Amino acid sequence: MLSLDRFSLLQRIKHWTIGKKILVGNLLLLIVPLLLIFAFLLHYTFNRINKTIEEGMTAAGTAIVDMIKLSVETSITNYLRAVAEKNLQIAASYHQKQLQGELSEANAKEAVLALFKTQGIGSFGYIYVLDSNGVPQYHPRRELVGLPLLKMEQFNKAWPFLTDQVKKKNGYLEYTWKNPDEQEFRPKALYMTYFQPWDWIISACSYREEFARIIDFQAIDKMIQTFRYGKTGYAVITDEQGHILAHPQRLEAQNNPYASRIHQRITADTSNSHRLIHYKWRNPDDTHERNKVMIFKKMPELGLVIAVTAFEDEV
Repeated sequence: MLSLDRFSLLQRIKHWTIGKKILVGNLLLLIVPLLLIFAFLLHYTFNRINKTIEEGMTAAGTAIVDMIKLSVETSITNYLRAVAEKNLQIAASYHQKQLQGELSEANAKEAVLALFKTQGIGSFGYIYVLDSNGVPQYHPRRELVGLPLLKMEQFNKAWPFLTDQVKKKNGYLEYTWKNPDEQEFRPKALYMTYFQPWDWIISACSYREEFARIIDFQAIDKMIQTFRYGKTGYAVITDEQGHILAHPQRLEAQNNPYASRIHQRITADTSNSHRLIHYKWRNPDDTHERNKVMIFKKMPELGLVIAVTAFEDEV
């Protein structure tokens, strides 16, 4: 039947006048380029829309990551400062006993250091004390006590932050460190206070990765509640195991079966830069799946993933 129709069409075209054939030929020459231009514009428009979505999501995600980082750093700083200042008060109280004649300076210092030894910060953090020359007056590694570290070449990796400590004596520092039995450098943080009567720089330090346990996620959760991207887009924070730590509807999202699928995709991505993914999602009260887009960034030093997500038809 199809071949008969084609034959019939060809017969009709043969009987067209030359003018009609020229007109149809010209129309085809005009329509085909227009269709190609339309296809190109459609492809370009979709690419631009996707790029605009990605740029917007990246900007929003970057802003959220920066905000979370600031909150994390504030939590870390406040925690370490509280530990350092508490120990400054301990030193001051025993110095007062020294001044009142209740204790000799040596006994007062010994009593303070005994209290320092009982304290830990996370699993690997500790208190240590330097003087203004960078010489440890107390350290969990006893072999370091009394050594002029800033003059010993084998400790040159510690010179930058020790020099900062000697110079500043008070405040917050971040640095990287590797113990002799470790393979890689890891980020550390410390807060120091200066007790001038004994020339003690009292320092509280720990690896930054341990501070995920002391971050005030309730405060951060309240903060990100105010954030919206598009109509209903929002920010979310999870740990590396996929547990949701901050989310506008945290319990509902954690129990949603779609959440584990997204976590698998995030886990499979080994990059620590901003990444964009598209995925399917359905809220409990929805009747069908909808397309969503997410920009996320991993913070491996804290074991966190920060993301911004929204429905594609709302951005």
